[in-house]
Amino acid sequence: MKIFFLALISTLVFCQTAFGQNNSQKGFAIYLLPENIKSNQLKNLDLEKLKPIGKPFIAESDIRYYQKDNHRFRIDYLAADRLKKINDGGTGRTFAVFVNGEAIYAGAFWKSIRSQSFDGIIIDTFKAVGKPPYYSNTDFPELALETGYPSAEFFKGTDWRADSRILKALEEAGKLYDEVELVVKCKKITASGKRRPSSHFTFEVVAVTKGEFTDKEIKFELYDGDLLPELDAKLGWGAGENVDFNANQEIILKISKQVGRDKPDWFIREYRKK
Repeated sequence: MKIFFLALISTLVFCQTAFGQNNSQKGFAIYLLPENIKSNQLKNLDLEKLKPIGKPFIAESDIRYYQKDNHRFRIDYLAADRLKKINDGGTGRTFAVFVNGEAIYAGAFWKSIRSQSFDGIIIDTFKAVGKPPYYSNTDFPELALETGYPSAEFFKGTDWRADSRILKALEEAGKLYDEVELVVKCKKITASGKRRPSSHFTFEVVAVTKGEFTDKEIKFELYDGDLLPELDAKLGWGAGENVDFNANQEIILKISKQVGRDKPDWFIREYRKK
């Protein structure tokens, strides 16, 4: 037992030394740890001595958005291709989250088809790029940094996902988004006249129930496959055709709004009848 313990310590020291070469990568980044660092060894890592080497597995430039409230983020095609190779591998790989070359926390890429539990932070690769029906877009998947597997009840330790250094770096990069909830009324629906049927929706903002939103109106386009059944509108799909709608029907609209920008981007997350 003593020999095994010494061997384990030697392995971790070697890995941290081999990984201990800093580079000029700035901002938020996820790096793979050496293959011989397994998920059950992460709690023994000295994060203060951990430094990145080579290119990040997921860099800021690979991220389209990062949700502040639930730590979900979408990655681009090249990063998704790297993730597919991790998912196809026989065992899960471990990773560390860095900001400006400083390790904040470590975690593991995990397959949700595994029966083994885990008490750390995971990214479920099977849910993101595995077999149907678990994915929606494997070329541009949305990943989630989650606590514990198979549920958060298994998590032990400190949750560093919302560390101020991480959120600051993502905000400065324009990648950080926060949830805003609005109560709205539909003022107008106009068919776009595009080859793929879609409509432009104009909503009056009645109230802001979560987050910050100062505009009096909000406009967006929805395609036919995304339209709310609750809207109950008879769409004509003709170019420039206006569609009548019950202007008294209040709708709950949840959006993700870019943090730290005077003119923030945003996208729809959920919408339903009040």
